Amino acid sequence: MATASDMKQSNMGNHVNYSDLLYLHHARTGTTAVVNARGIWEYGGGIRVFAGSRAALKPQRGLLEHQPGYDTLRNELISKRVMEEHAGCYVFTKDYVFRSPSAASCVIRADSSDGRREWRRCSDGKSILDFSG
Repeated sequence: MATASDMKQSNMGNHVNYSDLLYLHHARTGTTAVVNARGIWEYGGGIRVFAGSRAALKPQRGLLEHQPGYDTLRNELISKRVMEEHAGCYVFTKDYVFRSPSAASCVIRADSSDGRREWRRCSDGKSILDFSG
């Protein structure tokens, strides 16, 4: 079990607190699809996405062609009812921990993406890349 002191690190002058709330928001151009997810950066580098977070409904070519493993994971989460279709999107029915920010971002956006750039800290809007170095 990680202690409170294990949950913090200093990196390039920025303070990383693994309990900081994060968000991912993306509106796909030309559609009404809006991705809106919240979570925390877990100790060890994963992202815990909170129940109620919304994910894109249709997978995009970037996911299918460049990240087929994340498309497989996405389909597993749908079949296990971790994500269920509701009102034009998928909604997380419970918290789920992804191994990396990019895994979470690709599954949620249903497209290829860099999760270190997509996930932002709620307190100041900085991306994981910005505050972790």
